[in-house]
Amino acid sequence: MTESRYPDELIVIPRPRLLADDTPPPAPVPGPRGPSTRPEEVRPDAA
Repeated sequence: MTESRYPDELIVIPRPRLLADDTPPPAPVPGPRGPSTRPEEVRPDAA
């Protein structure tokens, strides 16, 4: 019974980790959009 719970927990840990990795990508998406309209605002952000 304990063995069945162990593998289940391991699968749950990697799942939330994937979500965290998907969150950072969305941030860079708005970045490129800003430079297209305000290239000056992107320069200070990159620094």
